Amino acid sequence: MLKHLFITTLFTVMLCSSTKAQLVEGGVLLGGSVYSGDLDPDQIGEYFGNVRPAIGLFFRYQFDERLSARLGYQFAKVLGDHADAMDPRNLNFQSRISEVSLVGEFNVLPFGFDQTRITPFVMGGIGFFHFNPYTEFEGREVELQPLGTEGQTLPDGPGAYNLNQFTWILGGGIRYALTENLTIGLESSIRITFTDFLDDVSGVYVNNDDLATQVSSVSASLADRSDVPNVPGALRGNAARNDTYYIGQISISYNFHNLNLGGGKSGKLGCPTF
Repeated sequence: MLKHLFITTLFTVMLCSSTKAQLVEGGVLLGGSVYSGDLDPDQIGEYFGNVRPAIGLFFRYQFDERLSARLGYQFAKVLGDHADAMDPRNLNFQSRISEVSLVGEFNVLPFGFDQTRITPFVMGGIGFFHFNPYTEFEGREVELQPLGTEGQTLPDGPGAYNLNQFTWILGGGIRYALTENLTIGLESSIRITFTDFLDDVSGVYVNNDDLATQVSSVSASLADRSDVPNVPGALRGNAARNDTYYIGQISISYNFHNLNLGGGKSGKLGCPTF
């Protein structure tokens, strides 16, 4: 609740700032997300079956016809499932991701309704996101992080991994000035995270008896779901590579005055009064 209140307040402050109206846009993003990590598909074509919805809101501040900064909020879902794959680990997960981001954008061509109406662009920035991997077990959703499936919560373990992480954002796309006030676009971006636990899989198997007696029987069951139990120390994931996720979306934005950056009318955005 507080997180959503903070985001709403931040967007309102941006709108009510003393900027010229033609420099501020607001918009929505609609598309899909997919993850890459220790439980990603074995074949490229299988990634399409793992695409899940991703939606977002953003505000863009245009410095000129080429440079802009964008503050955004994304909600996405990712999954990885090796239950039906030729993978003896038989592991799977899902996770909902909430992300706040700040990215810079560069238009390859000077962009505006009365200038170049269509242009490719590139973007890069940083995001902060919350995730929480879970799986289906005995007909219910079970959160994986508290279970310490790789021994994190054992007395001599390293402790539970952090569900709040930073990520680098890199991407690009193309945008088109449909009217003086409306812009549509198509974009794709990668999130390079600083965690290898987006899927709750990273290192090696631990002693399942220790998990069963010192954590819970559920932890032991979900730590090793293979038909033949693994010995402690056997590889469960690849700790040398952090997880990533990708988002591809269509954007629709409204310019609060117009897209004629060189000479449109100017004014201040109105703020709500109480």
